Amino acid sequence: MKHILIIVFALLITFVQPAQAAPLWSDLTAEQQSALVQLQDTWDGMSESRRDNIISGLTRWKSLDDTGRKRVKDQFSRYQKLAPEDRDHLREQFGRFQGMDESRKNKLRTLYKEYKSKSSSERERLKKAYDDNRQSRRDNNDGDRESRNNQNSKQDSDSGKRDNNSGDDKKR
Repeated sequence: MKHILIIVFALLITFVQPAQAAPLWSDLTAEQQSALVQLQDTWDGMSESRRDNIISGLTRWKSLDDTGRKRVKDQFSRYQKLAPEDRDHLREQFGRFQGMDESRKNKLRTLYKEYKSKSSSERERLKKAYDDNRQSRRDNNDGDRESRNNQNSKQDSDSGKRDNNSGDDKKR
């Protein structure tokens, strides 16, 4: 079970640019091979970036204390319980976060820490306000879309009337 968690954590880890080519299975240390034994048959066929990510994740895993490892296990357990569309959404958010510059990432981290330091009732209030705001924006977008569709329909209708009227003028 420990090895599976290490592998999963490694797959979820931040993408790291390789300093050198990712090692083949035979180039891994005995300790790395032991921790990643489930991947032995597929290791050399993986992309370099995936092997690098797994090695980076394994290194981070080994550097975590018991509290950190428990936190990662709990997070992974919650992730496994998510619906597939929620997992997809989470992966998209993670990808967007990874694409941000460091100053933006740090600002978001600070905001998140501030949010987590608030009382549970204040966090609930903020979540509700966020959800309400988000729904309002969706409603506005839907209304804007409907308005544009109505305008296009009216323009098409008016255009059709002009075409018909121009034909009537020619008949006279």
